[in-house]
Amino acid sequence: MGYEAPQERAKLEVSYREPHVEKEIADWTGKTIKSARVIHTGADGLLTVEFTDGATKEYRFNELAFWEVK
Repeated sequence: MGYEAPQERAKLEVSYREPHVEKEIADWTGKTIKSARVIHTGADGLLTVEFTDGATKEYRFNELAFWEVK
């Protein structure tokens, strides 16, 4: 017999900062993230988030802005 450690839930923190500006991503409220991936190339990046309800969202970001890919 072996011992299995209890499963811990991973915590993901995503933040975006502009001086004196707070942003909230309203469509994330009440959802649980299944996985997330960031690809960063130079000054640009892509954040892909998959939720446990099957929804997937993609966001682009750079040093000037953060926006949802439609």
